[in-house]
Amino acid sequence: MPELVLFKNVHIVDYEEERLIHKEITDDLNGYIIRLAEAITSSDRLQFFATEDETKQVISNVKSIIKDILNNTTENIPTKMQSIAKRLLEKEIEAQKQVERLNRKVKKGSLLQSIFYEETKKEFNYLITKTEHTKYMEESKFSVQSGFKIDGQLPTTLKGSGL
Repeated sequence: MPELVLFKNVHIVDYEEERLIHKEITDDLNGYIIRLAEAITSSDRLQFFATEDETKQVISNVKSIIKDILNNTTENIPTKMQSIAKRLLEKEIEAQKQVERLNRKVKKGSLLQSIFYEETKKEFNYLITKTEHTKYMEESKFSVQSGFKIDGQLPTTLKGSGL
């Protein structure tokens, strides 16, 4: 369970428009991220992975971010988190090109990144997860909206290869 949340970052990954949309963290979203991290760290159905190549862009950025935290030089962390989001955008654009001939679409979503420090274990945890968007009917105006579910399912966890 995360004891101290150091940083949080959210980007909507829009492969159709080939852009990232950085979102501010609201109180509701902050609570969701904390509950999500707790659910993930206590889940027995998700698998964690070790990377084989520490020079990959995402792993390199994560290591650099943790080093920045340890050196108390955190001003570049948002830029490095955005670089991780850009990498996912690139991969989703590539993936969409591969599956569009099959008349399929990559699932749209938001990339959530959080850095936690667990005092009892004296360790940092870096959560990178894509939460898939679904359409829903907004109850007060009965308009179709897009977003992610907050109950009932854990998001897709990014795998290590190609990142």
